[in-house]
Amino acid sequence: MHRSCRQSSVSLTVMCYPRQSCLVAVLVGLLCLPGAPVQCIDTCGTYPSHDPCRPGGIWDPVLHRCSGYLHGSLCYQCYSGQHCQTRENSTDCTLDSFSGDPVILQEYWLNETLKEPCTSIIAHYRPAYDSEIMEPLKDSIKALHAKVGNAETDGYNLVGGLGATMILHACLITMSRNILNACSSNCPTVVDVLVQTPYYPGYELLTSLVNTTRLNPHADPKSPFTIEIVTNPNNPNGELRTAEVTDSSHVIYDLVYNWPMYTDYLEKFNKEVMIFSSSKHDGLAGSRFGWGLIKNNDLANDTKQVIRSFVLSLSVDAQLRVLTSQDSIMNETVLPSGLLPFHQFGKDAISFHFQQLKEVLSCAELTNYPSKSTGAYAWIKCKQSDCAAFFQQVNLNLLSGEMFGATKQYVRMSMFLPSGEFQVVLEKVKILCSLHS
Repeated sequence: MHRSCRQSSVSLTVMCYPRQSCLVAVLVGLLCLPGAPVQCIDTCGTYPSHDPCRPGGIWDPVLHRCSGYLHGSLCYQCYSGQHCQTRENSTDCTLDSFSGDPVILQEYWLNETLKEPCTSIIAHYRPAYDSEIMEPLKDSIKALHAKVGNAETDGYNLVGGLGATMILHACLITMSRNILNACSSNCPTVVDVLVQTPYYPGYELLTSLVNTTRLNPHADPKSPFTIEIVTNPNNPNGELRTAEVTDSSHVIYDLVYNWPMYTDYLEKFNKEVMIFSSSKHDGLAGSRFGWGLIKNNDLANDTKQVIRSFVLSLSVDAQLRVLTSQDSIMNETVLPSGLLPFHQFGKDAISFHFQQLKEVLSCAELTNYPSKSTGAYAWIKCKQSDCAAFFQQVNLNLLSGEMFGATKQYVRMSMFLPSGEFQVVLEKVKILCSLHS
């Protein structure tokens, strides 16, 4: 279904499935060329009732062809053909299990029985810069945390950014600057950032980009010149962590995985600084929206100022897309398990991946495979000194433990892969085990 646009500088983009209703208006208008026939892109109305590309890909209504989730890909990894119908030889094809892209959650939104939220925006809607989170989204975030029970929001400032990484970056700048400015004598030039091993490798890059911080897994937790980042549940191994730094105002809690689908032990946090993202909750990584809950007013305002210097404004389009998705999730009926259907789907899908993985990882060459049944990643230890090289024998690329401050005996495997790709992973591991049996 196409809708005609008037010939002007911008057109109206519509994103609504025929079988579904629009919850809010979102997404940027497209350029209308003067003197040319113009039609609006209708990404919802042109989506087929049966996706011809699955399970090897997904239909892209803008490109009018099958697509994968990696940039420029025509299909998921190890699939090919016009409709991604051909699964390539599991030994020969190369598959990267590097990403933290929560692609598995996309399968929830593709459920044909779901009234999937859709978004559209008129060209004149909120064109000005605005670095504050929109009020309806603030309310939605607070309601989501209250319903899930994973974070306290009363008495907190909500700070928005282009993903959790930006908020963490801004917090590191603000907190380290405040610590150093408060020092009167024998002052260091940088603040140590303590992370417990194994840790998310992105922290190393972030601290290197701030000239007042340095990553130090061995930093003194009692020092007034130490900030700690606590990731809970931890990336990569899913452990539940507690802070070592005793000054709570010097601790940043990275809680992007503190949702029901990633842990069996959901905790309601009420820490000084807590950071979340729509990427890991809604699966909308490409929209780039995250939020921080910060108690201290001055720290919150300073952090907002740093973010404003980065980007001037939060994306209205991204906020509305997150709003429609979160409202859709919360409007569903809670299941007997106590979880919302979206969270239960994510938990079941990831747990099934773990169950399947454990069955094939029991070969003699592997000494340690995940004992847990949920989490974003599997943290695996091999007998070999180089675990990543061991898996590369079947062209399966995993992240080496060295990147996480551990040894090369470990690798991280993503549980986020779409079902079609994960089946290829399982076949590769089976082949690897047969080679060493």
